[in-house]
Amino acid sequence: ADAAVEGVAIVHYQGEHRIPLGRRNIKWLIDAGAGIQTQGFVLRLGFIRDLATAYQVLHDERYAEAARDYLDEYMKAWPTDTIGQNNDADNTLTLSGRYALWSASLHILVKSPAFDPDFVARVVVFIEAQFRYLRANLKTGINWRVFEARNLLTGSLYLPFLEPAEEWRRHAVGVLNDAWIRQFLPDGVHYERNPIYHTGMISTFCDLMKLTAHAGQMH
Repeated sequence: ADAAVEGVAIVHYQGEHRIPLGRRNIKWLIDAGAGIQTQGFVLRLGFIRDLATAYQVLHDERYAEAARDYLDEYMKAWPTDTIGQNNDADNTLTLSGRYALWSASLHILVKSPAFDPDFVARVVVFIEAQFRYLRANLKTGINWRVFEARNLLTGSLYLPFLEPAEEWRRHAVGVLNDAWIRQFLPDGVHYERNPIYHTGMISTFCDLMKLTAHAGQMH
């Protein structure tokens, strides 16, 4: 979070990479670094979650102000009429992860004066447009389908007041239940037989089981 306040994104992929983005006039596809994987990690904006967490714990406005700067820069660079037209590093998997993070962070950041009502409304409209695109373009297989459905579910839970949120939730749950049957072999191994993907899938479904148990306790 402190690095993000200073305009630096830290990516851990085949080592640690410190990407100097700055906080103003970011040229995302240039400043995000070399290599499609590195760009993809930067474009997920995972540091928004770090900034929100730091703000929640420390109540330091610098973190919320930095988060606002990055969100504002991204929304200006990629208006909603460009959804789906970005480069390979900004595909539906990256898109889904980014807006799940935004959705999950927003309820923390709205407590800051930096997130005034007009800006929050702008962010919510932007997120809704992205999730509408994702809902219509979910991958049909492999681990991407699971991750994208999980992220759509996240958006529906954190932004339940959106008109399509209930349908997103139903659809995401259906996709995940189907994937549980289709994507795991009889011995419990994920069907892509890749240790990294297998670990990601097991972790995802364990989290979903915990979420289900928690939801049951609330009723």
